[in-house]
Amino acid sequence: MKHTYVLTLALAFPLGTAEANAPLNLPLLTTAPALAQQVPEGVQVVRGDRWSFAIPQDWQATQYASPNIGNVSLVAQYESPDGAIFVNMVTEPYPGDATSYLELNLQNMQTFGFVIHSQKPIMMGSLAGAEVESSLPEIGIRVLQRFAIANQTGYVLTCRTLEDAFSEYRSQCSQILNTLQVNP
Repeated sequence: MKHTYVLTLALAFPLGTAEANAPLNLPLLTTAPALAQQVPEGVQVVRGDRWSFAIPQDWQATQYASPNIGNVSLVAQYESPDGAIFVNMVTEPYPGDATSYLELNLQNMQTFGFVIHSQKPIMMGSLAGAEVESSLPEIGIRVLQRFAIANQTGYVLTCRTLEDAFSEYRSQCSQILNTLQVNP
């Protein structure tokens, strides 16, 4: 079985404008299982099969066409009201561990022209994962991602914005990524 490990999907969607927008102090969810969490005021929880994350209440689901990238499923996509920040969640079957999943994704990202700026291990409850910051200079975007593996499925939550506006939106992207829950 051949797998495609390109989970950023950053190229597949139109870029918003980088208008001034005060960072939202998005409350983090508790570490309780995703389906049992209280939803803080001003936040909506996006849920799927074994995963959830939180975004500001006023964000809208988007319907941009996704590219055909093998077994990767685009399961959620949202953007800020001004179009400056875009978030998506993808899943794909993957029989390996988190380390090999991250390595394959990093290789493919670089093949497609992404510059990897940082990567660090993270824990999401009992799951080992990683956070990666990258950019695609060719089209001027900056991307933060969380990667995890559970039950032979890869999960990637991506938050991206324009490169020249990244410092303005970094905190909000980090807050959203920090809400990702993947239930084993």
